[in-house]
Amino acid sequence: MIGNFILKKPGQKLIKLRLEYEDNLIKNIQIKGDFFMYPEEGIEDLEKELIGKEIDTKELIAFIDEFFEKNDVTPYGISSEGIAEAIVGCLE
Repeated sequence: MIGNFILKKPGQKLIKLRLEYEDNLIKNIQIKGDFFMYPEEGIEDLEKELIGKEIDTKELIAFIDEFFEKNDVTPYGISSEGIAEAIVGCLE
């Protein structure tokens, strides 16, 4: 299945997310928006790492936090919670 979601949390930038999923697992994901990441390729790396992950808010937040820390990626204008919320929002 395919889902799209747009999220603008207070104090954060806009997130536009397109998600392909099956059996509550991420098959493909595109994360776009007004935010920035340093280094820039961090967003593409995160998208690749999310493939195969279960769509569960708490697990996604923990995974994304760990990804940022392990890969020394700094998000500007978005949070792990915002990304996870947008992913789950694609299911609605």
